[in-house]
Amino acid sequence: MKLDFTTLYVVVLLNSLMLSIIWGSIAGTYRNFLPARYWLASSLINTVGGSVLLHTSGDYAILAAIAGNALIIFGFLNIWMGLRIFFGLSSGIGIAVAVTAVCAALMVLLIDAPRARNMVYSGGQLVPMVLSILLLAGQKSLGVGGIITMAAMGIGALSRLIVIGSNIAVLAQAFTAGGFFSIAPVTLLLVICSGIVWNFGLATMAIDRLREEVAILAASDDLTSLANRRGLNERLSLAMRRARRSGQTFAVMLVDLDNLKQINDSLGHSAGDAAIIHTAELIRAVMSQQDYAARLGGDEFCVIIAKPHASAPGADAASLSRPAQMADALLERLATTPLRFAGTTHPISASIGIAAWRPRDHEHHADILAEADAALYASKTAGRNTVTMAIPAAIDTTGAPVLGSGA
Repeated sequence: MKLDFTTLYVVVLLNSLMLSIIWGSIAGTYRNFLPARYWLASSLINTVGGSVLLHTSGDYAILAAIAGNALIIFGFLNIWMGLRIFFGLSSGIGIAVAVTAVCAALMVLLIDAPRARNMVYSGGQLVPMVLSILLLAGQKSLGVGGIITMAAMGIGALSRLIVIGSNIAVLAQAFTAGGFFSIAPVTLLLVICSGIVWNFGLATMAIDRLREEVAILAASDDLTSLANRRGLNERLSLAMRRARRSGQTFAVMLVDLDNLKQINDSLGHSAGDAAIIHTAELIRAVMSQQDYAARLGGDEFCVIIAKPHASAPGADAASLSRPAQMADALLERLATTPLRFAGTTHPISASIGIAAWRPRDHEHHADILAEADAALYASKTAGRNTVTMAIPAAIDTTGAPVLGSGA
């Protein structure tokens, strides 16, 4: 079967239309997923470019070829811009416009030099491929989609390099024009096929990212952006598995606001929500990067505290030095940072219960939560605005923890 450019331009057009439908569906369904808009723009621009290239005959054939190829270069650059947005960078629109403008200007200047124009066409398409490969290669973790995209981009870049090298060889009379026209359609077909594959890789990356976002939302609290109970249970199970492997213990701190009902009754539930958000911010302020906080619901919070003896090496389990320090720091911040709502300030206090994980006593994450909850109840019974620690060294005959209090 003989390949000709007209047939391949039709393939470019149909392929771009198909990709436009796919990316249009993704962009329309997930409107906050901005990379899909750039990848949709790439497909649409390539569709227009393919349409223009079909009209490369007659008096305006060269101008149509220049315009069509300039559009396709900019379409390829939209792939790169979408990747930049995907990885949290600025779009790079200025670079994309500049590259397209330079390529278009060079093609106009070289209007009577077809070999040189061919090199500009291919070089303009090569630039976004190389930029995309470098961007992907610089990521710590790519996933299957990223690897597919980078590999396909590499194949596409190789085909463009072959075209550039072939044109140079023809100009140097080391290769015949007939030989060039025998391989040029094959390299274009290679670009088309690699483009299909890298769009598949991009779609895989998009699905993985959207799935991660859904998982995060499922485990997050809408009001405070802390984890919710589901996220806490998953993290507690993970902490227990790690602790069993490493021998490094952890502690759980439950925090319950003392006067939220009064705030709700006197100021309304919007003030109560503000108090919960305010408390969540203060909890974040006393945490380390290794700790993990969640809102269990209502006005109750939980913090998983890593390395509870970090500030007192060699201390026994009963001391729980860092959790006690964190609890004291939180109570102090609550006392000195009242809630500001509707132009007035309102004091907030909390009761806190702390328990340390022990492999013999806490086979399930619910066990340590129950022990911390018993300590929390003891704090409320003792008059609120206080801290109670479950002392693992002292267990009564019923198996219940003996509770120790501290202000």
